[in-house]
Amino acid sequence: MANMSLYRPILKKAWDISKRYKSLWFFGLFATIISSGGEYEIISRGIYDPTNSGGWLTIIGDSLKTITDSAMSVGGNVWLNIWQSILKYPIQSLIALLIFIIALAIGLFFVWISITSQIGIIKNISLIMKNKKPSINEGIDFGVKKFWPVIGSDIILKVILFILFLLLGQEMILTNGGNIALTILYYLSFIVFIFAVLIISFIIKYQIFYVLLNNGKFFPSFKSAYQLFIKNWLISLEMALALFLVYIVSGFISLLCSTILSAIPIVILPLYFTFLPVLVSYLIAIVCFILMAVIILFIAAFVTTFQWVSWTALFVRINSGEEISKIERTAQQLQNLPRYFIKQ
Repeated sequence: MANMSLYRPILKKAWDISKRYKSLWFFGLFATIISSGGEYEIISRGIYDPTNSGGWLTIIGDSLKTITDSAMSVGGNVWLNIWQSILKYPIQSLIALLIFIIALAIGLFFVWISITSQIGIIKNISLIMKNKKPSINEGIDFGVKKFWPVIGSDIILKVILFILFLLLGQEMILTNGGNIALTILYYLSFIVFIFAVLIISFIIKYQIFYVLLNNGKFFPSFKSAYQLFIKNWLISLEMALALFLVYIVSGFISLLCSTILSAIPIVILPLYFTFLPVLVSYLIAIVCFILMAVIILFIAAFVTTFQWVSWTALFVRINSGEEISKIERTAQQLQNLPRYFIKQ
């Protein structure tokens, strides 16, 4: 029989591990770059003004329109214009090329460190759950070893999500300013989009777990991940909801801290401490902004660590045997109520 207690011990264990093993924060900080809140931030950004007031769907639509208009305006001679600019301004072009190469190198480094950290944190969490003491070097070594399969999974996720963004963004452009039927159609599509994002992210997440923790092959792990999700789709949604609440609370705390620390040099000092020397005011402002950055990075690292511990623990539980979701347990309890009263 399945264990009737699932989420509480997992979340408690995630909290305890995240607090105790501070070395995980190192991986959590850099894993935030690639995950960036994962499906939680994707959905929250989409919910924020998904119509026509500056949400990410509008940005995608406007960007596509700008690129298309720009390409058409040059009459298809983009490369010819670039080559003529290089010949006309060789020094400036060389400087621009060097800046591009440096920026590209920095970007690739951050991709490498974020993917490696994502792998390392999962590996070290699994070792902790086996009562072993992990090290940062051990996580990095494993991250280097498993880098390509995981970045392949992340690329597949990003490509699929980008295609979904394009489709929904195009629909937003077509239905913008239309009648109420088109507006309803858009919002129904948006709901379908949210569930599609969740399902895809769950399958990719479980596929990564199979590759890292079960030493599974890349493509067969997709099949295993899909089967695991189908059997535990309700549990996955419930866990995502619980962690989404954690994400919202952490975002609120970060916003509150940022507002308070920003208000000190911008509002409080100019209004109530005008007698302070300018240099002292600048120093206080610098300290406030540094402290704000530290707090935001700490919260991001801790929350990312907490989320990965939770998902890793959940994967271990549902992969080892059948579990019952909270909603299913509640339904079973409600079904048993008549029998209970009859016996009484």
